[in-house]
Amino acid sequence: MYKSFARTLALILAALMMLTMAACQNNEGGGGKKRQIEGKLEAKYLKNGGQVPFTDLKGQTITISAWWDPKPQKKGSSQMADLQWERIKYIEEVYNCKLEFKALIESEMISQITASVDAGNPVFDIGYIQSSWVYALANQKMLQPLDDIKAFDFEEEKWVDFVYNIGYYKGKHYMMDPDIVRGPRVMLFWNKRMFREKGLPDLYELQRKGEWTFDKLQEFAIRLTEDTNGDNIPDVYGITGMQFMREQAIFSNGGNILEVDQETGKPSFLLNSPNAIEALQWLVDLQFKYNCVDEPEASTWDYYPYSFGKNKSAMVVTEIYLMERNKDMKDEYGIVLFPKGPKGDDYCSYGGMFGVAVMLANNPKAQEAGFIFDLWTQPYEELGGLDSWKTRFQLRLARDNECYESIKLGSDNSIFSKMYIYEDVRKIIINALHAIVTNKKTPAQGITEIEGQVQAILDDIYQGAQ
Repeated sequence: MYKSFARTLALILAALMMLTMAACQNNEGGGGKKRQIEGKLEAKYLKNGGQVPFTDLKGQTITISAWWDPKPQKKGSSQMADLQWERIKYIEEVYNCKLEFKALIESEMISQITASVDAGNPVFDIGYIQSSWVYALANQKMLQPLDDIKAFDFEEEKWVDFVYNIGYYKGKHYMMDPDIVRGPRVMLFWNKRMFREKGLPDLYELQRKGEWTFDKLQEFAIRLTEDTNGDNIPDVYGITGMQFMREQAIFSNGGNILEVDQETGKPSFLLNSPNAIEALQWLVDLQFKYNCVDEPEASTWDYYPYSFGKNKSAMVVTEIYLMERNKDMKDEYGIVLFPKGPKGDDYCSYGGMFGVAVMLANNPKAQEAGFIFDLWTQPYEELGGLDSWKTRFQLRLARDNECYESIKLGSDNSIFSKMYIYEDVRKIIINALHAIVTNKKTPAQGITEIEGQVQAILDDIYQGAQ
């Protein structure tokens, strides 16, 4: 009987040991000895004898979301993908956490954000949302001020200054972008063969010297426009892209459309400035006086890369990602910023809506999420460290090394067109701009007709927000 009892006790002890081992394996993210910090990602924390702020996240899930799928591509598809998956494995094993990448539906994101924050269970820890949503969500206390996240040092070069700066609202910062250099939205592409055949200069050189101006664009567009069959209708135009040119020209001439005071949140209508009116009149002349703009009556924004790719236009002004469809274009092209107007101080690239990373309010693991996101977004030394941003453009856009200079300049000199924050106002302004650049109204007439209405709407929005 004693031996039977001893055997039973031994079996119970063995079972308990197995359960304990399994629990230890689960706690350590997959079994065995917990993986140690290697220090490569954590260098800034460990210097001068420092420590990382967290060592064990106790199995927490850190969710990164966007309106596209933010998950890395499949292993083996590229060097970048392999490096990203290896980093995920390292972070999960060292810090005992789970990185989750979740795609959301863009049209549902605002309602998901507000409902989840109100419930104290944010739909994501780090999320990429439209820049035009940020001020309103910050007003509603839906966003976590990034200034309060201890892991973030926005003096580091990986952070895009432009995004951090426009994310300042009523005393706090809410937007971030760890891409080192973000792809600027609107750029000008030119066909190098067509320029050579007309004996025209390299636009990179003009841009470097500060001599790439409205006057030069007009001169070149006129010379590049050709009627090859004698029917008095151009078969090749100097330039296309009016739907992007109409806003870009305003900013490139030192004008503005709408501004928001980042301390008070008060919006102001600014399209009625002399600089804006001058830029719009120049565009009207370019199309209707000199007839060098390819702008069919029913054209849409996606027509412009098509016109350029089919050699119907020698230059195109478009959002940079749209040119990816011309990656197999036979002729070589270069990339510069839109030229400076007579009142413009520097080259710039405007954008109305673009993805920025934010954190949500009422998140009990905000500090942990900030730390993990900081590790996740460290530049890859294997891809060039702080030059690794170039890999995003090498295969899908770049045709020469000089283009990186322009892309970096466009990122550093980006402008956020704030009319996109207010949908009703945006529609009124876009309709007015369309009437102006199609020569149905003069710039002064078109702007005067809407300025009172627009400012009244903006004042109502501001008063309501107070």
